[in-house]
Amino acid sequence: MHHSDLISPEFIFLNVSASTDMEAISILADYLFDKKVVNVSFKQAVLQREETSPTGLQTKSAGIAIPHTDIEHVNRNIIAIGVLKEPVYFCSMEDPQRKIETNLVFMLALKDPHGHLNVLKELMMVFQDEEALSHLTSSSTPEELYRYLRNRS
Repeated sequence: MHHSDLISPEFIFLNVSASTDMEAISILADYLFDKKVVNVSFKQAVLQREETSPTGLQTKSAGIAIPHTDIEHVNRNIIAIGVLKEPVYFCSMEDPQRKIETNLVFMLALKDPHGHLNVLKELMMVFQDEEALSHLTSSSTPEELYRYLRNRS
């Protein structure tokens, strides 16, 4: 399972308006539920997991969050990407006391129990690439962002 196979323009959202980390998670989770990608328990499970195991990640040039939860809440494999209009604060996965100003949210909805680690490894490669992060935050349409990620892999 390659991360670029899990991404589609339908699940890429630009200029998402959220005032908190929980609101950003809720917006993406609600959309995934509306599209039947996840079941009704998904949003609450992701919110609870974020409180106990935060997913904020500081890279050289951007703050990123990778919220996800257990496979039983997922119907099919998708990565939803939210580019926030204004950054919100997510707690750091490395130090939960530290807040990371975040403007990119990659929500993983994965059914494969081993898929998370593989997809996270691939995404880390993207996140360490300054040029890639610049493209992610400056794309003007979901299709443009999608094409960039597809062509990059």
